[in-house]
Amino acid sequence: MAGQVVSRWTAYGARVTPGVSTVAVMMLTSSYVRARHAAGDAETVSGGAQALVVLFALTAAATHACVVGFTLRAIYALTAVYQGVLALALQTAAARGRRPAEDEPSEVVHVVVVPNYGETLHTLRQTLAVLAGHGRARAAYDIVLAMEAAEGGADGKAALLEAEFAGAFRRLSHTIHAVAAGETPGKSANMAWAASQIAADAAYAQARVVVTVIDADTHLLPSYFDYISRHRATHGHRTLYIPPVVFDRNSNAVSPLVRCADLLWSSATIAGLYRTSTIKTPTSAYSLPLELVRDVGGWDTDDGAVGEDLHMFLKCYFATAGRLDTVTVFSPASHCNVEPAEPALPALPGSPLREHLDAWLRQTLLSNKARYTQACRHTWGMLDAGYTLRGAAALVAAAREPLDLEKDAEKAGDRRPLPTWSLVVLLHRIYEAHFLPIHYLIYVVACSLFPFPEDHSPLGPVLSAVVGALMGMLSVLRTAAFFGVVVQFFCYERYHRLALVLRRRQVYDALAAARAATAGRPVDDPARRAAHRLESGLHDEAFAERSLRTNLLDYVLFPIAGAVFGAIPTMRAQALQFWTTSLVYEVSAKP
Repeated sequence: MAGQVVSRWTAYGARVTPGVSTVAVMMLTSSYVRARHAAGDAETVSGGAQALVVLFALTAAATHACVVGFTLRAIYALTAVYQGVLALALQTAAARGRRPAEDEPSEVVHVVVVPNYGETLHTLRQTLAVLAGHGRARAAYDIVLAMEAAEGGADGKAALLEAEFAGAFRRLSHTIHAVAAGETPGKSANMAWAASQIAADAAYAQARVVVTVIDADTHLLPSYFDYISRHRATHGHRTLYIPPVVFDRNSNAVSPLVRCADLLWSSATIAGLYRTSTIKTPTSAYSLPLELVRDVGGWDTDDGAVGEDLHMFLKCYFATAGRLDTVTVFSPASHCNVEPAEPALPALPGSPLREHLDAWLRQTLLSNKARYTQACRHTWGMLDAGYTLRGAAALVAAAREPLDLEKDAEKAGDRRPLPTWSLVVLLHRIYEAHFLPIHYLIYVVACSLFPFPEDHSPLGPVLSAVVGALMGMLSVLRTAAFFGVVVQFFCYERYHRLALVLRRRQVYDALAAARAATAGRPVDDPARRAAHRLESGLHDEAFAERSLRTNLLDYVLFPIAGAVFGAIPTMRAQALQFWTTSLVYEVSAKP
């Protein structure tokens, strides 16, 4: 009983660590402001208060340095990922004539799971059409539509899609997940059910299977699956495959703030995907062998698994004692920006210009609201900060546990050294994701509104000089961070352009192949009708070009987008998680 109480309070302490850290920063900031005002009023400042002022300056400088360091790493990663995507594209083009025939059996079976709830038929049709356009779809792709029983008509929707895309894949099926007692509704619980059905399928007992998880709007290139097939043939099963993401379909049709937020989000996820990165974390789309899924017990279904992609990575990392091999597949995964689920209200009557501006404003507000809802769901994933702390503590404890070599010889043989460096990097990445945004915002506001008073310093001469130099350096670091993000955006531009070129080429190649395969066949031929459906889906594929003229606002709005869709939802999640881990899961609409 006592052990359960201790365990429960330990878990709670780990869970609220982000919130406690923010409270500590706010209290430290308050101490600095009080000491500053006391010195200005010629009051005596105690030694303890002086120490807090010095600590404020040091932590503020460290936080600013972390932001600059993250920005520099993002610039490097975007450059490296661009080069990797270009190299893989050239390699794929050079090997085009040496690829296996489309119907040749595959050594690796790709089970692509599409968890969805409330998604439109149009969105799902487009995703299936893109996958069906891959040359190896009929030989190597098993598609699983992971439906939710809570969605009325989900079974009928899946059956309709199965009929429309019959023969387009090696296999096309669906699962229906009903939320069980103790489960938290969401993508992770849906994936857990779908994975359990896949693992129990006798057809996969002897096959070399790779499970790929995507969102309903994720569009992958054939090079993604081809690379995994080659890599999986020569490497072990403790591997997680991760593509870089890009928002390149409807970004010009959404609010500038939403577009800017997703650009920041994409850049932040890519910041850890350069080839030599110690820790690579997935976003939305990723793949892993079915053996690894079985080894770790599948996806979790509790409150802590709301951030399904990062949580599954962490689960695999700790289950393998840090020996997880993460591989960046330099094949961009295309996504849509969120759009408002509800239609825009009609414009108020007036002049045509007024009606146009009013409709634009209403649509912009709805778009921002939809993105804020998504941001609240994303930041709720900071529950993984507590999960990471507990997992890291367990790894350290296991490494230090003394062994009796006579009794535990087998266990001693399996023991590996503590992955100290990767653990440190992992903790730093968790800090960047769930602590740094709000800490940085607090320090920026405090240092801007309350600069260090050199004339009426609350410190002695020596400390005043040191702290004054530190506080003066903060403005330089803030400027460096701002222009660093501008450079980061420039690096993203060419990555975005290359991703568009590759996706266009894939769509054109798939359309040409579909037409060539059915040329001369009668109109009522089943293959001709299937090709027509494929063409319809591919013709609807959207391409959002970026240019400095049309996207200039992105270079100005990113501090606002970062605060509205990053720091504020982070603070909200930190405050609420003092009392609860439950989240009302809301799906953000996409076109």
